[in-house]
Amino acid sequence: MRLLIFLTLFFANVAQATVVISTEDDWAPWSSKNSRGQAVGQSVEHVRKIFKILGISTEFKAVPFSRCLIEAEEGRTLGCFHTAKTAKNIKMFDFPQLPLVEDDVLIYTTTPPGLGASQLSDLKGQRVGVTLGYAYSPEFDAMAGIQREESKADLTSFRQLVGDRVPYIAIFKGAAESLLATHPELHRKNLRYFTVGKAQFYLAFSKKYPNSQKLLLQYNQAAQRFPTLRVQPLQVTVYGDRAYPPYSYVTADGLPAGIYVELLQEVFANMKQHFSVKLEMVPWSRGLQLLETGAALALFPPYRIPSRTYIDVYSEPFNTERVVFYCSDPKLKEHARFPDSFRGLKVAITQGFVLDRRLAQQFEKGAFTRVDVLDNTQGLIQLANHNVDCYINDSFSVEWAFANLKQSKHPVLQKFSSFNLSETFVLSEQPAYLAFSENSRFHDKQQFIKVFNTQLKKILAEGRMTVIKSNYTAK
Repeated sequence: MRLLIFLTLFFANVAQATVVISTEDDWAPWSSKNSRGQAVGQSVEHVRKIFKILGISTEFKAVPFSRCLIEAEEGRTLGCFHTAKTAKNIKMFDFPQLPLVEDDVLIYTTTPPGLGASQLSDLKGQRVGVTLGYAYSPEFDAMAGIQREESKADLTSFRQLVGDRVPYIAIFKGAAESLLATHPELHRKNLRYFTVGKAQFYLAFSKKYPNSQKLLLQYNQAAQRFPTLRVQPLQVTVYGDRAYPPYSYVTADGLPAGIYVELLQEVFANMKQHFSVKLEMVPWSRGLQLLETGAALALFPPYRIPSRTYIDVYSEPFNTERVVFYCSDPKLKEHARFPDSFRGLKVAITQGFVLDRRLAQQFEKGAFTRVDVLDNTQGLIQLANHNVDCYINDSFSVEWAFANLKQSKHPVLQKFSSFNLSETFVLSEQPAYLAFSENSRFHDKQQFIKVFNTQLKKILAEGRMTVIKSNYTAK
């Protein structure tokens, strides 16, 4: 109520129904100029809403930043955004209480990790591209010994970086993400960045515009209702196998579930400041296809198979799976040798799975007859019905499926009551990973991998995988 009374009193004293404000014409997503010359962007709408609740209309002029400052300083417009609160600017303008935008200052580079700079102090003596007239973070701006190479726009700096004309550029996170999303030519496989501070930007009010002081007071009151703009976490979709219980599967309600799903959900929750991750469960063969074409950034849980050349990065491993032969003939177990003991047998394997390089070679040679099944349940049923001689898959997942089948009312329950499932031969142990597509066009891939691995190692060190697996063992 007091705010309403305060604003009403001000309306009586401030005559103008419309104010003119200058803004940058090339700093998306905050402000830029569309094809019709109109100012657009998140900051434009933010400022428009603040003045709207004051009953004041706004007219925005999208101009180069240097002109934006001049127009506001001379009183031709009420103000200019996005203006940093530097000692020089404080003398020229009046500043609101709250910043309009807060953003991270990033250093982008194409130098390999471990060889190039990875923190602010490493930039001493280095050439760094910057945009003319921009203030960055206080730490970066105060750092001596950096050779700053100015260009007229962020896009120009970025093109110089990917064209190998400068080894580093300074750029704000919001601007970098916008440019990478709209300029595919900027994508480079080895593109990476690190953070060198934060910066705040304001709608700087002119000291000469009519009624600017009163308008600033009104603005301060109304702006309390609107939080400072920040870069939102990037939206990312990660794909998983929908039919690999207990590691990853889909419940009857269509929800992702499983040991790996629970573990990765904890990892992704710790990444939420940077990335908003959605899990989508798909058939395994479909997931591999998405990874190969680059339609998917990442897929879990593939083994490391040399033939999958479209995978260029594997995460830190988060589990070790035991690839085991389960065979109906108990005599095979006594002196089982691979591949000799299994020649001529029918071996069931989940469709799309490449469990072991040696196994794949034997299938290619025709040493075994391969029978594809949809999942562990179908593989066990084939084995119990003696339609195949052996079934091969990860031991934990097979035994979990077997226990669930025995407890269910499945039609083959009678056969399972006398069927003895036992390991015949351990073929190999395979780490499980989150695999990343070489062909993905996701521009923040390297940072996603870095953050993911950091949070994954932290959660594994806390023993979370052991706890999650124990819950499934109990079931």
